[in-house]
Amino acid sequence: MKKLLTIVGIQVGWFASTLGAAKGLFWLGPVVVTLLVIIHLAVTKDRKKESIFILLAAIFGTLVDSFKKVSGLVNYQSDFPGFSWLAPCWITALWVIFSAGFNETMAWLRKRYLLAFLFGLIGGPASYFAAARLGAISFSYSNNVTIVSLGIIWGLVMPSLSYLSVYLEKIEKEKSL
Repeated sequence: MKKLLTIVGIQVGWFASTLGAAKGLFWLGPVVVTLLVIIHLAVTKDRKKESIFILLAAIFGTLVDSFKKVSGLVNYQSDFPGFSWLAPCWITALWVIFSAGFNETMAWLRKRYLLAFLFGLIGGPASYFAAARLGAISFSYSNNVTIVSLGIIWGLVMPSLSYLSVYLEKIEKEKSL
């Protein structure tokens, strides 16, 4: 049941962020995601480890999406005011909600780095194209270039997040010895 609620929470956060950005309500996603993460952390066993994972994954993801923005690969609606090079706050909210659900919904990818790569290779571009259809983002390059580029990026992101999750757990276990 918890896994199902986590999946629903990720979807609610994704739609609030993406549709909010598409409609010029860049704040909607971050507000909804903040509430969802507060609930998530309230029912999580290891809040400290989960909070560290969410924070590091959100920073990492925001930097990855900022690179996509600066390179012109992805154009975002509702830019972050005053920081034209930085991915907008609703994108950071997406990384926060995705990482909050990662350990619950993507546990099957832990230590399966090739599988994580393949999942990112397919799932990453699919999510971005869905966001583009909703009007939250657009692409500067052809669909083929964009799909390949996003696939490679997400193919690297997913094993990185999987490794980070395993690494934080290892540190936690070593501390308890």
